Amino acid sequence: MDSDSSESETQSSRLGTPPRKQRKRHYDQKYSKLWEKDKEFCGWLQESTKGEGYFYCKSCRCDLKCASGRFILNKHANSLKHEACVKGDFLFHGFMLSLV
Repeated sequence: MDSDSSESETQSSRLGTPPRKQRKRHYDQKYSKLWEKDKEFCGWLQESTKGEGYFYCKSCRCDLKCASGRFILNKHANSLKHEACVKGDFLFHGFMLSLV
C-alpha cells in the first residue's frame, strides 16, 4: 500500500500538482449535563428533545446545535434575542415583537 501511495505522489509531483492533504476528522459536540451547573448557563439551558447534538434554551424556547460547545453557548447567551427574552422585553412564538 505504501508503494502505491508513493507512486501516486511521485506521479503528482511530476505533473506539477501537490499531493492531497488528509482532511481532519470532524467531531460533533454532544450536549453535556455539566453545562447546566455553570453559573452562566443555569436557569435557561437544558437538554434538547432533538438529540444529543442540541441544547434547548428555555428563555427563547428554541433548540440550537451545540456544534462548537461552550463557544456557541456563550454566543447565544450574548445574542440580542436571548438577552431580550431573559429580560422579558419581547417574544411571541419565536417571532420577536416589540411590546412598547
